[in-house]
Amino acid sequence: MPYPHVIRLRQPWQVEAADDGAVRWRRHFNWPTGLDDRERLWLLVACPQTEASLSMSLNGRPLVTVRGERGTIEGDATSFLKDRNELVIQLPATSGEMTLGDSVTIEIRLAPLES
Repeated sequence: MPYPHVIRLRQPWQVEAADDGAVRWRRHFNWPTGLDDRERLWLLVACPQTEASLSMSLNGRPLVTVRGERGTIEGDATSFLKDRNELVIQLPATSGEMTLGDSVTIEIRLAPLES
């Protein structure tokens, strides 16, 4: 498999408003087939309106995210994976009418070699 292997998380997203005006986007996905011990699963959000206050959680556990080289917000989700997964992305109230569209992807990356 060429790396990174990209899987787009398109519809169906469930959208809900939080009490503080934030918007939560929720989507389920299954364990990617063929994932082995040498590979890591990263979740990426790429869109021009993405703010530093965006948060992601997988199966109820918050992901530590970093700003990627391509302007994405990224988090390594490998250790949180289950057979059936729930991804929640929360955007602050200041995000306006933002939609996720095709901006959320899974990337399967080869793990760095241990020295």
